[in-house]
This record gives sequence, C-alpha cells and structure tokens, in this order.
Amino acid sequence: QEKLDKKSSPSRSTNEVIARYEKLNNNCRGKKNERCADVIYALSKLYYDKARDDYIKARAEYEKAMDRWDKDRRGPEPNNPIPNYSKALKSYQQSVKLYPEFIKSDEAYFQIGTILTLNGDLDGAKDAFTKLIHIHPNSIRASAAHFRLSEFCFMDRDFTCALKHINRIDKKHVNPEVLEMSHYREAEIYYNRAEFDRAIDLFFSYVDKCDRGEYPKRDL
Repeated sequence: QEKLDKKSSPSRSTNEVIARYEKLNNNCRGKKNERCADVIYALSKLYYDKARDDYIKARAEYEKAMDRWDKDRRGPEPNNPIPNYSKALKSYQQSVKLYPEFIKSDEAYFQIGTILTLNGDLDGAKDAFTKLIHIHPNSIRASAAHFRLSEFCFMDRDFTCALKHINRIDKKHVNPEVLEMSHYREAEIYYNRAEFDRAIDLFFSYVDKCDRGEYPKRDL
C-alpha cells in the first residue's frame, strides 16, 4: 500500500494531490485512527500551501499590473489581492477537533492562530496559540506561539503576561527576526514598567547585537 507521505512526481499538480487526499479523507468518514489523522492533517497543510502559493502568484501579478497602471493611470486601479485561507482554516479546525493531541496538531494550532490573526479574530488566535503551548510545550512551534502571545499581552498592556511568554521562548527554536523583536520588546516592557536600569541594559545590548550583525538594524 502506498505510504501517505510518499512524494508525488513532479508532473502531478497540486490540485491532483489535493484531490487524492480529499478522496482518502472521505474514506475516513466514521473512522478515527492514526492513518485518518495523518490524512486530514496532510490535507489541511495542502490547502494552506495552495492558498499561500495562490496569494504569492496573485501578489506578483498585482505588482506587475500596478507598474503598468502607474505609467498612464488609465482604467481602474488594480485590486490588491487578499489571501484566502478559509478552506485551510476549516480543515485545520476539523483536524484538531477530531485529533486534538495528534503529533502534528502543533502545526495545526499554529496555523489556526496565524490565520485567525490575519482575519482579525484575536481571541480565537490567542486560544489556538495557548492550546499549542499547553499540548505541545516542547514543540519547535511553541516558542513562536509564546512570541505571538507576548505580542497580544503587550498590546493589552499586560506587561507581566508579555514578559512571561518572552522568557519562555527557546532561542534555538526561532529565527533571528523573532529573537530581535523579542529582545526589543523586552526592553520596552521594562521601560513601560519604569524599571529603567534594566531597560537601558537591554537597549544597549540590543544595539550591540545589531552592531555585531546578530540582529538587523532598525530605528530605535
């Protein structure tokens, strides 16, 4: 029997792969087992990847159209495309409903949180990221979820909450951009808490890391 994770041939289109997994998922109706869990999580990721790729293509076409429109300003201004992750979101939500603690659910909770953030549903996003860190505290995605939660807390001016999540970020599990932003945010938190000595230390160490090329420089 063909393995679910076997790579498709280069000639097989994304739509064909999705159709194959949709058929497998339909065959799982009324069943709950590890194979069916793997199918629905894989299908969710396929939906997400396709929506992302479609948006990237649409954005590239938009930029070309804008370049042409800027030259003569004839006709209506091109519409800026909006990513549509609705199908992926629905599938990911169904995945975690059926298999909330499956080994791949960390990715699902993270993508649910990311999509809901884009949609402006911050409460739903917080819930998804919180479930991720509770169910998969050692996942590589947990640190990214802690950073997202720290940002939500900071926006709410709950600096204790923000600092708690920043301190739980594993530096090995995030990219330099997240390291840079979390370092700068930590300095801001201490400044807003009027702990100026600690804030100054963090701002100086931030600038030092930027000067040494560990972080990208930006205006303070």
